[in-house]
Amino acid sequence: MFKAQAGIDLLHVPFRSTTPAETALVAGQVQVLFDPVIAAMALAQGGQVRPLATSAPRRLPNLPDVPALAETLPGFEMGIWVGLFAPAGTPPAIVARLEAATQAVLALPEVQAKLEGIGAQALPLPAADFGTYLTGEIARWTEVVRAARISID
Repeated sequence: MFKAQAGIDLLHVPFRSTTPAETALVAGQVQVLFDPVIAAMALAQGGQVRPLATSAPRRLPNLPDVPALAETLPGFEMGIWVGLFAPAGTPPAIVARLEAATQAVLALPEVQAKLEGIGAQALPLPAADFGTYLTGEIARWTEVVRAARISID
């Protein structure tokens, strides 16, 4: 998605996990890496890498001097999200109770502080809105896969 929106040519180098990808970046075997903030921050704080931008829609509170890619590529957003799912057919009362409990926990200052400390943000959505978001994500990434002609070998 970044390659297409930025109009640049990059070679995707697959790694089995973040650690070997970070090792390759630090060793100069690859020139750039999209990495979760929590993993990259330790390397940046140690002076081993330099953060160029975040893929969040706006600058992160714990990295105020690092621009968001959206500042250069309007509309660019690529992040890691976590959702809470229940089996299909779960009674609406139980879904509502789970939603309320989740929102209450995510509103706690200590939880927000912990998330911010690892470069994450709590952006809880009501169940219906999360379903809409999920549908949009599937459509967005389906188009990325189609445009890049990605296939399973």
